[in-house]
Amino acid sequence: MTQIDVNNLSAEENEAVLMQLASSEKTDLVNLQMILSTSSMNHEYTRKAYEKTNSFARKQELMVKMSNLKNLYFAARNKLAHHHPE
Repeated sequence: MTQIDVNNLSAEENEAVLMQLASSEKTDLVNLQMILSTSSMNHEYTRKAYEKTNSFARKQELMVKMSNLKNLYFAARNKLAHHHPE
């Protein structure tokens, strides 16, 4: 497996890595937990940015991001419930 330095990734690249982890067939418990916490925190920061902006275009962009993060969170949660029900 390839090591990725997540500290040097853009927000979009980070989301792509998390999506790939969530969709991989075999994802371990720690990765799923990391996806849950990271997507939840990112969603909250995005929501705060949404509340602060007056730009319609920026609000649309942030809505898409929040939707993607929500989908990512629930994909990881469902996978966690299926593969690690404890």
